Amino acid sequence: MDQATVESLITPRAAELEWAVSVTRTGGSRVWLLTFLKSFEILGYFPNPGDIPTSILRHVAVVSRTSEPVDRDFAPRTLYRNHRHVRDYLGISA
Repeated sequence: MDQATVESLITPRAAELEWAVSVTRTGGSRVWLLTFLKSFEILGYFPNPGDIPTSILRHVAVVSRTSEPVDRDFAPRTLYRNHRHVRDYLGISA
């Protein structure tokens, strides 16, 4: 896939940006939440944070007008909370 296609798939919509602002406290958290949302929509599962390319994180950070997160190590409860938010937003019960 070329970069334009990847960006069109991973770019959050306005409603998704508003939702992310409503459930996160920091810019880094917002970027990760949006990245998990778009990844789940595309892949059908949540990828390991270490497997997400930095270019994707940068793109989501630019689009969401926030800083790029640098920490890829999450406490299990943080990952669980992000995954739960995404499932709730998408109306998916685990």
